[in-house]
Amino acid sequence: MTASGWIFAAVTFFPALTSSVANNRLILVFLGLVVSVAAARRILDPQVLALNLVLTLFALAATIGVSYLAADALGDPLLATNIQRLLVVTPVMLFAGFAVSKTPSLLRSLAVPYVTIAAVNSGLAMVEVAATRSLFSRDTMLAAMSRDGTVRAVLASDHSLVLGTLIALAVPMCGAIRNPLVRTLTLCALLAGIGATGSRGPFFLAICFALVALVPTLRRAIAKKARVLVALAAVGLVGLAYMSIFVWSAAVSGNTGGDYSANYRWAIYSTVPEFLLHRPLGYGLGTFPAGQWLVQTEAFGAKDILQTLDSELVYSAFTLGWVGLLLVSVAAIVAVRSIGVHQQIGLTAALCSAAGFSLALHAWDGLGAIWVFLVGASFGVVWSSRQKHPQTNRLARARGQLKASSAFEN
Repeated sequence: MTASGWIFAAVTFFPALTSSVANNRLILVFLGLVVSVAAARRILDPQVLALNLVLTLFALAATIGVSYLAADALGDPLLATNIQRLLVVTPVMLFAGFAVSKTPSLLRSLAVPYVTIAAVNSGLAMVEVAATRSLFSRDTMLAAMSRDGTVRAVLASDHSLVLGTLIALAVPMCGAIRNPLVRTLTLCALLAGIGATGSRGPFFLAICFALVALVPTLRRAIAKKARVLVALAAVGLVGLAYMSIFVWSAAVSGNTGGDYSANYRWAIYSTVPEFLLHRPLGYGLGTFPAGQWLVQTEAFGAKDILQTLDSELVYSAFTLGWVGLLLVSVAAIVAVRSIGVHQQIGLTAALCSAAGFSLALHAWDGLGAIWVFLVGASFGVVWSSRQKHPQTNRLARARGQLKASSAFEN
């Protein structure tokens, strides 16, 4: 498990390097299966586990083969990638997260390597920005990531924003570090690394979650008010829908790269309601058609939003329509709900879901795999809490009904 944790973190943070060894998606699937078996062997009979593993491997191999055949037949390489992400990586990582959520020791075996490599990347990101040249011979990529002349670290990651989000995910995990000094220094290093990537969304989220990790009183208050957080998350989704329909427009103001980046998301959200009316089931898993959905920008003129859908909600809506929108919304709600059951899992999953409002999570192999893993883990802890305390839950509901009845009579 510990070795799997180190390899998983390495593939996630250094995909530009590991892809030269093997297909990153296949590495992630293999690691997901290893983690699943390590967790499931504690609760399943060895023969049952072996049979399920053989059947799973056969199904995954068949799906991968069909994905390549379909992509060749339709002449669309992206179709194979998306089929593998949805039908291979997603179920494996979803089950891995669900299975591991039941074993705290396995979670630590994965979390320690992740936080360590995130901290190393933070240091490297600061060095890359200070040197203004790539540490991994990716100067062209580094130049492409620059915004308004400011260098943004990318290292061996897919994108500066992806790197910033990956580092930010380590912030809630630091709440488990018992030594206050080590916890504070680690959080400071992570925040500095996120700042070096120039990723404003992840940086804001990281600061908020760092406060939770640093202040025990705040952690306890959040744990007690988990249901309130769920209600706030639901209200936030409703508010987002309202703004998309009635307030935001498909126009991006501002004549600088920073303004464009800050205002672009509101423009793409405004296109979702009209799109769902025309395509309720989305475009599917193939390449999106070019020139169909445009927004006007001050800085760069007309832009095709289907080339850069920087939002998991929007990306899922354009891919699977209402189904995609519903699945992402449910995942976010479950992540927030799990905070009251297991704080590290819940906070990490909630941060990842929140990052999805400004980044298409499943468009990136490593980040998408982590997101699905966290969704599985958060669902696992919520499910376990309800299974372990069904009588308590019924009594709590009965007490609530009794109080409501007494208040009404009084």
